[in-house]
Parts: sequence; structure tokens; C-alpha cells
Amino acid sequence: MALPGYQAATEKANINLLCRNILFYSTQMEPYFIKKNLSTGEVDGLLRGATLDWKDIAKMENIYLNLGGGPNHHPNPEYINYISVDLDASEGWSVNHDLRAPIPLPDNSVDRIHSEDFLEHISKEDAVKLLDECYRLLKSDGLMRIGVPDYENIKDRFCLKLGHDPRFATHVTLTTYDYMRDLLTNHTKFKNIEFYHWDGKQFVRKPIDYSLGIIKRTLDNDPRCRVSDFREFLKSKYEEIRYLITHGFRISNLVFLSLPHHKNHITSIVADLRK
Repeated sequence: MALPGYQAATEKANINLLCRNILFYSTQMEPYFIKKNLSTGEVDGLLRGATLDWKDIAKMENIYLNLGGGPNHHPNPEYINYISVDLDASEGWSVNHDLRAPIPLPDNSVDRIHSEDFLEHISKEDAVKLLDECYRLLKSDGLMRIGVPDYENIKDRFCLKLGHDPRFATHVTLTTYDYMRDLLTNHTKFKNIEFYHWDGKQFVRKPIDYSLGIIKRTLDNDPRCRVSDFREFLKSKYEEIRYLITHGFRISNLVFLSLPHHKNHITSIVADLRK
């Protein structure tokens, strides 16, 4: 049994050791609390398997947000420096946030905002509020890039007649070129809006600089828009023959190009927004 004096001395020594440890770690962590701009490496050091919070993000030197990005964030090579903002954030460069609520960052603090395959999941009213928030956040030289499904694609037009997409119950808005043009030009403050390609009464294609933000669901990047091997080549030819037979060999070029493994099979409405 330890003597009372020995026990008291031991407890005092433990307290002193604890105080020294607290002092040591507080001095080690001090730069993260006082530094305004965190580098990529410093952010990685803070994470260690967790997600980010908005206080961490506000300290970053450059802020790139991917709205509704899920697992699409840094260090994925296609999303370098991007932070995914999502209700169900994955570990790493992600933050849990309901995008129907304001984003707690200062005005003019974000360099880039990315959003692919997200706006179709929210109502027009919520989209207008979110775009207003994005305008507030973007720096004067910032860029917002949007990509949404193109429901004017020949194979998807049946959804417009139905008024919903039976394949994807979470698509609450059927995005078309006319819808997006009205949304962006008449319901936002953005003055510089550039549309790329869409598949409707005519197909317009402009080269996209993907270094400013990848859009996967395009004829450039979607593997469903091309034949990658001999097996897929045979499958595409089978689909062509089957379609021709079932439609009495009457087929327009627009319909032909929208068949599986053809370049217009998957199309998106892509737009760049600047202040």
C-alpha cells in the first residue's frame, strides 16, 4: 500500500505532467487557430479521417466547393482542391451541410463553385435561393460551373410528357435548356452566362475547358457515349438493328445518335456563370 505522502506526490507529479502536455500541444496547434490561410497539406493534417467544418474551410487560401458532390472531392484527380458540400458527406475534404440553408462563409470568399447532377434534385424555388447564395459567395473573378441532365435528349423526352422521371424518383425537376436559361437569366444576379451544348431541336456543341471543372455526363467523358471494346461494338450494332426492325427502318439521324454507345446517348446542359 502506498503511503499518503507518496500518493499525494504522485498525484501532483501527474498533474504537472498533464499541464506540460496541454501547454505543449496548445503551442503546436496555435498556428491553425491564428493562421488565416491554410495550405492543402495543412488541411490534410487537420482531417486525419474526419470531415471538414466551415471554420476550417474559411481559413483556406483558395476555396473550391462542389455542391452535392458526394465522394467527388480532393484528392480525387478530377476534383483537386474541391470540397464536397453534401448532406451525407464522406470522410476527407467534405462538409455536412443542407444546401437549402445559407452557407456560413463570408461574401466574395469562394474561388470556384461546381455543381453537376444536383439542381434536378431540388425545386426551382430552392435553386433560386441557392444560386443567390452562390453569387454572394463568389469572388469577383470567380467561376460557377453547372451541369444538369438534358431531358430534351430524344431518349428522355417521354419523361416530359409524364411530368416526372420514373427511373429516378429523386429528380424533382426535369431540367431542359429552356428551364435552365430562364432560371439563370431571369432569376439570378449573374450577368455573364455561357451555355455549351444541349440536345433539343438542334445540337449545339462548344469546346469545354475541363480544367475549370469536370463534367462527367458529357459526350467527351461519359463512357456510355462511345464504344470501348469489341464486345461493346457488337452490342451497339445489335441495338441499332433491333431499333431499326422495331421502327420499320425509319430512323432520323438525331435518334440514331442517341442510341446506346453513340455520341449523343448521354447529354447535359452545361453553363458557366460569372459575376
